[in-house]
Amino acid sequence: MHREALECDYVSERLHEWIDLIWGYKQTGPEAEKACNVFYYLTYEDAIDVDGVRDPMERRAIEDQILNFGQTPSKLFNAPHPKKEVIGRVPEHMPEERQLFLVTLQGHGTVFVASGQDGRIILVDEDGFWRMHAISSLTLSDFKFESDWKVAKRRHVSLELATHVGLRPGLFALSPDAKFFVTAGHWDKSLKVVSIPAAHHHTGLPTPGAVADDRATTVQVGYGHLDIVTCCDIVSDGIIITGARDSCVRRWQRSDTGGQMLEKGWVSGGHEDWITCIAASQAENVVASGSKDGTVILHNLFDGRYLQSLCPSVGGDGVGSSGGVDGSKSSVDIRHVKIIEGAGMVACYGVGKLKRIDLGGCELGCCAEDPGLVTGYLFAWTLNGRPLFCREIVGRAWVDMCVIENGKRIVGVEGGRAGGIVTVSMDPARKEVRRVEVDSGEEGLRSVCEWTGSKGWVVVGRGKDASLLVAWCGD
Repeated sequence: MHREALECDYVSERLHEWIDLIWGYKQTGPEAEKACNVFYYLTYEDAIDVDGVRDPMERRAIEDQILNFGQTPSKLFNAPHPKKEVIGRVPEHMPEERQLFLVTLQGHGTVFVASGQDGRIILVDEDGFWRMHAISSLTLSDFKFESDWKVAKRRHVSLELATHVGLRPGLFALSPDAKFFVTAGHWDKSLKVVSIPAAHHHTGLPTPGAVADDRATTVQVGYGHLDIVTCCDIVSDGIIITGARDSCVRRWQRSDTGGQMLEKGWVSGGHEDWITCIAASQAENVVASGSKDGTVILHNLFDGRYLQSLCPSVGGDGVGSSGGVDGSKSSVDIRHVKIIEGAGMVACYGVGKLKRIDLGGCELGCCAEDPGLVTGYLFAWTLNGRPLFCREIVGRAWVDMCVIENGKRIVGVEGGRAGGIVTVSMDPARKEVRRVEVDSGEEGLRSVCEWTGSKGWVVVGRGKDASLLVAWCGD
């Protein structure tokens, strides 16, 4: 009971006040007098030079005073101590109609968030620190979040990104068993496999008091692209797919008993510009790659064979179509691609290159660099290339998207300070697009994933800090 009291949020949020009194600026001087924090003068360090006292009786009296009544600690701070940021603060439950939880965590801007088995959530921030949190219960009336309490500096991954590569979720991927994740975007054109310590493989959080090494370790590296690796995906525990600025897609094979180098598999081309996004599915035996040239190409997962080229474009009726591999025919800048397993579908999100929005006489160009409103499009095709629908979505550009409820919906998160969470039905007969505006922070939302513990819930990382939004996006 005493431990729970000492470690509660109320105490943690006021630790700095105690530090100010004992070691800080309120220990001595006018601030100490204001705080009624004044003691007998002999208790203060350097109040008197004991060695300089010549009278043996006086010296003995001073020493007895110090030995029996003690001394104040050394003064360490001359300014107010910063307030501690509480890790794993009790979530704030938003209004019921919005069905959102906000979890405040320690760290800087979130770059990547993914959900592994047993409700575990891995979070990587912009400084390269990672943590593995867990959600043990999640309903509209009950939310239990278990925070990773380990020291963050032991969980650092050296990103070593190329100077022209911006941090984004597509540079990371988590294995299905949550035993490792991969990082891309490195200046040396490599792909790196980072192991997650064994202490996290079952419960998501290490046992308190455990002494096992919990450091992240780069266990394997792959070199096979001619330029920077720009996106990656993990199909299974041993198969990794990457896309790069060399316009190629490559398959890699990882083995727990292998050496330090990833085994290179097939390599496939077809794009005329660098690859921006990639998705792979073992169930559908297909890889989908999206490129700056405006095309999505489908490859065979097993041997890399070319299957189909999809050219998302917007006609007068707003219906997406699939054309040839000529990217100049596309009017869409492709940002994200996903494969809908079980439904035999592929979906991609892009931003219109040409169309402009008239806002009361003020036009905003719909280009990738525009921080304001854009016209986005979500396209869907069958894996045979037959177009299913095109949904026009006016708002801020999506920075990430995920598939939820076994392919029933796609959830996208908008960047910018006034971003929101957008849910789109994948049923061609339902033109359902829902948007919920949320507190996205100063730097906007950054990443999204579906929580594996319950279909319909998504976890969203914010760019301002390491806070997470947990939102219900199902029916």
